[in-house]
Amino acid sequence: MRHYLPEVDNDEVMYFLLVKTFRSQGFHAGYSFVNDRIPASPVHFDAHGPGTVLVYGALAPLVGWTNYSPYLANLLMFVASWMLLVYAMRGRPDNQIAAACFVLANGYFFIYLPSAMQESFHISAAIAAAALWCIAIQRESRVAWAGLFVLVAVATIVRYAWAIKIPCVVFSFVIERAKTWQAPARLLSAAAAAIAIGAAASVVAVKLTLWWALAPAGSAGGGFSLPRAADGFSVARLQKNLSALVHFRTMRMFADYPKFFVVSAGITLVILIVTAVRTQDQRTRTAAAFGIAVLALSWSAPILFYEVDGWRDFRLVAPAHALAGLMFLSQANLRLDAWTSGTKELAVAAVLLLVLLNGLYTREGLELKYWNNWRQQTPPIDQDGKMIFAALEPHFQFHAGDSSFCKTVYGDSEVLADPRLIHLPGEFALSVVEPDARDRLPEVRGKYALVKKLKPGVASRFDFAAAFSTSREWRRIAGVEDITLFRSTVNCLQ
Repeated sequence: MRHYLPEVDNDEVMYFLLVKTFRSQGFHAGYSFVNDRIPASPVHFDAHGPGTVLVYGALAPLVGWTNYSPYLANLLMFVASWMLLVYAMRGRPDNQIAAACFVLANGYFFIYLPSAMQESFHISAAIAAAALWCIAIQRESRVAWAGLFVLVAVATIVRYAWAIKIPCVVFSFVIERAKTWQAPARLLSAAAAAIAIGAAASVVAVKLTLWWALAPAGSAGGGFSLPRAADGFSVARLQKNLSALVHFRTMRMFADYPKFFVVSAGITLVILIVTAVRTQDQRTRTAAAFGIAVLALSWSAPILFYEVDGWRDFRLVAPAHALAGLMFLSQANLRLDAWTSGTKELAVAAVLLLVLLNGLYTREGLELKYWNNWRQQTPPIDQDGKMIFAALEPHFQFHAGDSSFCKTVYGDSEVLADPRLIHLPGEFALSVVEPDARDRLPEVRGKYALVKKLKPGVASRFDFAAAFSTSREWRRIAGVEDITLFRSTVNCLQ
């Protein structure tokens, strides 16, 4: 891990740089948007909002911020949340064993641990949420309820898809806190509170995302678009998504693991439904019902409003699957001592089969997605990146009190996809540059730009090297290997 380099997605490079810049410049860092499409919010990390940066930035003093630091931060969150769940289930070894088997049978708990992607945070948040919910229900703890609401609120700020789970938490809270009420009034009050607070939270979460992610209307150039949910419901999209789900049409980002995940989520949903219908134990039925609600709502959102492709939906639904499964297993009265020996043997065989299949699919996905790291090919690439930016660093002029634009470096998608970029000086943020509507280099207000020489045989729709070289507004100041640094001739001249 000493030479780990981002490979999961271009977002991983951006997340790493955002935390690195935040450590150096705090809330007064440069911009990380597209073509200077700056949102109205004074919080300007990037289109994903400040949540991820603040979470990992808070852990950075403990783990530092170098190649392997995201891995340490993710491990810290995962272990802490898992220990909280084990504590919540203390005295109930059957539930602890069942929860451990559930984790071992689902590779998404581990698949993002090495990376700087925010997914590991969401998985750990789901584990912690299940633990707090268990403590709140069993011990009627106000502290646990408060912690659960705070955790879900923070997770919603990091990714607004968590707003889908808020109605379930609110409904559970009202039901538990109003036990002395008559059943009809209790259910109606819980449902009304869940709908009202859930709707309000969803609106606030989306509004916040738009506020700190999208530029005001009328801004020109490339940029990020509205969340697809804002497009409304589409029958054509629904049919396409259902077809992709049924026929396992997925992107091979993690090889065939997303297909296994769909099957695992389906099995979980069936088990929860059967348990809710057949069990006579009220506590078990309640846990199953909440698990169904969490999983069904979270699956329905990408199917109805987003896209099912084994990548986007997988990232959104995996935390919900973890939450639903662990909520149920932490609360259910499993009564393993009452099972027949034949039932126990069948259950053990099924679990071992799922764990084995999960291991095979997870290994295949990890090898494909972390190819260079898996094959230990990153050390020379990492050393090369350190050498390049060590040579370029003297040309990056930084002054205390510089504006955010003067702490901004531009790069196109090829630059963003280069994992060596994690060695960019920490005082500077990276913004993406795209051709404008006239297919020209856009007018931007930042200070520096990086251009990467394309490999032989690789075609590009737009020649950024030629565009920067021939522009009067930019001049070449340095070049090392395939990376060239340009400086603006019109901006940040002091």
